[in-house]
Amino acid sequence: MIDLWLPLKIKYDKVLGMSVGILYKGKLFYARGFGFCDTLTKEKADEKTLYRVASISKTFTAVAILQLARDGKLKLDDRVIVYLPWFQEKNGKNDSAQITIRQLLSHTGGVFRDGDTSHWETGNFPDDIKKSFSPDSLPVEALSRFKYSNYGYAMLGLVIEKISGMSYAEYIQKNILEKIRMKATQPEYKDGLTHLAVGYGPELPDEQRTVFIHYKTKAYAPAAGMVSNVEDLAMFLGALSLESGDDMLDRVSKKEMMHSYEVTEDGDEYGLGLDVLSVKDKKVVAHSGGFLGFSTAIGLDPESDLGVIVLTNVTRGPSWEVMKGIFESVYTVLANGEEYSGNKDIAYEKYEGYYRNTGGDQVVSRLGDALIAFDPESNSPLKRKTILEPSSTPDQFILRESGVFGSWGEKAKFSDLQEGIFRNLISGAMPARRIEFEQKIVSDEDAFKTS
Repeated sequence: MIDLWLPLKIKYDKVLGMSVGILYKGKLFYARGFGFCDTLTKEKADEKTLYRVASISKTFTAVAILQLARDGKLKLDDRVIVYLPWFQEKNGKNDSAQITIRQLLSHTGGVFRDGDTSHWETGNFPDDIKKSFSPDSLPVEALSRFKYSNYGYAMLGLVIEKISGMSYAEYIQKNILEKIRMKATQPEYKDGLTHLAVGYGPELPDEQRTVFIHYKTKAYAPAAGMVSNVEDLAMFLGALSLESGDDMLDRVSKKEMMHSYEVTEDGDEYGLGLDVLSVKDKKVVAHSGGFLGFSTAIGLDPESDLGVIVLTNVTRGPSWEVMKGIFESVYTVLANGEEYSGNKDIAYEKYEGYYRNTGGDQVVSRLGDALIAFDPESNSPLKRKTILEPSSTPDQFILRESGVFGSWGEKAKFSDLQEGIFRNLISGAMPARRIEFEQKIVSDEDAFKTS
């Protein structure tokens, strides 16, 4: 189903490249790329394609802090000034001297989001965040609300350096990446990386799509600097699983990360370096990432040990929505397995594909031993699917729809069999024709502007 859903969805969402992975009990059992990681060289995206995973870096930083706490080198409720004496300012009731490491991890310290430099627009990230610190750095009283802060995670990187005596990159490399064999991942962008996706801006009205130059995040690497791929992030999620052992982090520390501390602006909850979501009444811990030309997401169901990774090379891509949609689809199948246990003897592949009529497109796909149809634009394709139930007439099905205004009980008939696949479908009273497409490759440099 995913193989038919995402190639067309990325076209609707104007995404140039996407890589997806699904793991179960620590094993990556689905990994595939869609579209292109570089439209000029025509290099296709796959599970080895490297992406700027942006704020997913925060989850690695949180793991590093929890490792130091596990080893007795700090306490989560230590005040930050114990390790960074310069972190002392007041703004009314807001006193940085009272802010703790736990508060920075959970985005409840009230610290401003990005400092006072426009590095997200210019790509000129600062080497030293101390220069940005002032009373204006404390716009919100600690513990009064969720206040997302890249600056706060940059500070946590300095705490790691202070305690470990290593650079942030060295610590992450030695204590996480090497420990769980994440061989392709870098704590920070560096020149010369191969199979690194090009980052593209969104399609904006009356503007060319931007191609972004890769920048180093410098002092903000603990918040947004990491470069990784599907294969390595699957190893990370596997190591984060509660059932994976203590190679990276002990079970108690993992549960501490997954404990909810604050409700976010989106109504989700946040732990220590992890969003805490409810997806179809299942707990999923996750993190998204947004960078210049990239949108990424990872998620893990700690109870069922199911993980999902979605990486895209376009600003504001649908990585978060697709990740949640995959979880929702898996949970739907598990909860309603009988719906997908149809006739095993039917050659479903001759019906599968994309069909178009004046109302739009639909995907016809095998799922288990059943045939379904769904909207390729959907973020959660099984939410309003149609089940095509076999009838006694060959190549004719009965529509069983989950939508309210569908054609429940009416017939769907496939016709015009050519080279082993059907070319036409009449669903209810709506005729549709099979369509074939290829992801368009943009090879004209004038189609982009460079930032």
